[in-house]
Amino acid sequence: MSFLDEPVRASVAPPGWSTPPELAPQPPVDVPVLAPTPAMAGHAADAAVRWRVRAARIDSLIVYGAYLLVCLLLHWRVANATHLLWLAVAGVAYHFIFEARDGQTIGKRRYGIRVVAADGGPASPKAVAIRSVVRVIDSMPVCYVSGLISMLRTGPARRQRIGDIAAGTIVVAVDGRAASQGTPGWMLPAATLARRPPRRSCRRRCHRFAGAGPAPSAAC
Repeated sequence: MSFLDEPVRASVAPPGWSTPPELAPQPPVDVPVLAPTPAMAGHAADAAVRWRVRAARIDSLIVYGAYLLVCLLLHWRVANATHLLWLAVAGVAYHFIFEARDGQTIGKRRYGIRVVAADGGPASPKAVAIRSVVRVIDSMPVCYVSGLISMLRTGPARRQRIGDIAAGTIVVAVDGRAASQGTPGWMLPAATLARRPPRRSCRRRCHRFAGAGPAPSAAC
């Protein structure tokens, strides 16, 4: 009979031998359950609202700072009316370059928010280009009022500005302060109302534009 036909015998430890501690079976470890953050408990898009506003401030300061530096180096007059177009182009380019890479500008990365596709996947370069260009419309008439109103209308699950709707993207809280602190429910309506231009100033502007004639109505 060959050794292949011999029955398999269970191995027996020699006398005096014991299992080393590192080889001994370990007891099961209880995995702690993390308390849900505001972004986990609600909608990640809704949690990102407050931090989108703050990120926009940082990104705007970066773009304007670069513009001032160029004016200084080239001896341009600051706040020239012809520079508004270049500022808009610089803002579009800045957001496209950073968001096409990983969905985060410098401001968004600081607060833990990211641009993603509406289905949760990475945003394509085409989608990022669309939302970057339409940002100009979102900023009208002043202080992103159009974008804020659109975010109110699209609800807490999406919070899309006009550029997000056109591009099929959303901005969500992924980590940092945005994921841990979220956004109070009152903040978006309050920010929208605070940024609307006063009716009186609107009437005055329209009246100056129209020249002599009756004062414009409140619907202006």
